[in-house]
Amino acid sequence: MNENYENYENYETSATPITKSNYAFGYVFLWMFFGILVTGGVAWLASASPLLTAIAWSWPALIISAIVQIVIALSLGKATLLKLNKPLAIGLYFAYAVLNGLTFGILFYMLDASELFAIFGITAGFFALMCIFSFVFKNALRQSSKFFMIGLVSLLIMSFISLIFWYSNTLLLAVSIIGLLVFGGLTAFDVRWIKDAMDHSDNPSGVAIYGAFHLYLDFINIFMYILRIYLLSNKD
Repeated sequence: MNENYENYENYETSATPITKSNYAFGYVFLWMFFGILVTGGVAWLASASPLLTAIAWSWPALIISAIVQIVIALSLGKATLLKLNKPLAIGLYFAYAVLNGLTFGILFYMLDASELFAIFGITAGFFALMCIFSFVFKNALRQSSKFFMIGLVSLLIMSFISLIFWYSNTLLLAVSIIGLLVFGGLTAFDVRWIKDAMDHSDNPSGVAIYGAFHLYLDFINIFMYILRIYLLSNKD
């Protein structure tokens, strides 16, 4: 989520009672958890079928999946999502989670289940720490949207450069560490943004799905960067 914090006034029309806001805020993490659960479950099922994993990683499937995921991500954007009915928004969210799961099935061939669970646990702990950080430093985070946007753009540029110099483990490791820090910061910013938006929105359920999707993306990216750091650190 990289929209400026101030931009959410565009869709706020009335203040939501704090109790209702807190109730809806809890659903953000519930929906995020369900999305991660779906991705993990589909990945595990896909890993049981070498043929399915091979198909999921074929170039045609990867291209189609990428296009569909982009369309879903755009559909779950703030402006569009608030016009969608809730069942459709939820369906798109889980469709995205399923597509991710199909491509993640290959991870079970790369690492033992114990290693994957350990990486998942580290991811969950880091994510939780960033959520706590968002409440401790809430005022500072409200003014940090441009900083995180610059960090994300810089990360994209560095990731592109790392593709050119893919043989440099040091560069790949550096990009992975920076990526972890950037998405850690984005997680804290997103949590703070979602909470503030819910406190002033007349459509907290729409914000909940929108927020869950972005926190899901944050979690997945953190997981992938920690995974890359682990693989690069243990590479012979």
